[in-house]
Amino acid sequence: MDLRFQFVLDSFQIGVNFTQLCAQYGISTKCGYKWKERFIKEGREGLFDKKKTPKNSPAKIAEETILEIIKIKNHRKSWGAKKILDTYKHTFSHRKAPNRSSIERILKKAGLQDSKRKRRSPNLGQRISMPEKATRPNHVWTVDFKGWWYTPDWEKVNPLTVRDDFSKYILSFKTLKKGDIASVKAEFIRLFSIYGLPDVIRSDNGPPFASMQSVRWLSLDIKLDRIQPSKPYQNGAHERMHRDMARELQHESLVILLYSKISSINGESILIEIDLMRLLT
Repeated sequence: MDLRFQFVLDSFQIGVNFTQLCAQYGISTKCGYKWKERFIKEGREGLFDKKKTPKNSPAKIAEETILEIIKIKNHRKSWGAKKILDTYKHTFSHRKAPNRSSIERILKKAGLQDSKRKRRSPNLGQRISMPEKATRPNHVWTVDFKGWWYTPDWEKVNPLTVRDDFSKYILSFKTLKKGDIASVKAEFIRLFSIYGLPDVIRSDNGPPFASMQSVRWLSLDIKLDRIQPSKPYQNGAHERMHRDMARELQHESLVILLYSKISSINGESILIEIDLMRLLT
């Protein structure tokens, strides 16, 4: 800045050759006139570098938008940019929504962006069949038991979950009276009558999937895709669905009965299935 100030002072001297003066200071005449004009208008302060950011940027995100995004993230700490963007569009349909990368940048600056975990290296072990990637609905179904849950009245349940791998649609989330072959068979008969037969069913090697139930599926010309023992990540999308369900329900602290009991006319208990997908949307 001292050189600029000295240059401006020299430029006001009588008889000075402005072009030669600029060459002496190693700047162009255009740059020289710029510094001289700034000094005349603003004084010595005009010789400092100006900020290059535009005063009005069309891509700049409004402060209220940033606050709403952070508010959604704080309410749903497990959500990423994609879900936050969908929620923002639904809640503020009259506003122009930022893109996904902008939301990721906002979360990162606010210290709310989860660090990406390293992907597990692919396992080269053998399975009962090579895994197929779903390319259409009813191509691949995934099935598993959710694991033990306790309802608000402390009833221990272990729901059976069935999911279409292509559409991500949950075909069944049902607590069976028993987790035996007969109960699983009855549930799949119900599903087959509603949705038809899939080409492939992916499951683990635990009972009842690695038993007579598999024989029935093979008899229906359904291919089996068994994951390796102790490697649940091979059915990772289904496991992630279980984790998301548990997280959503626990986060909201909802008093949800997977199956609530009511008394019939004869005084016996009957089971009513609750549409969990409707409650979670």
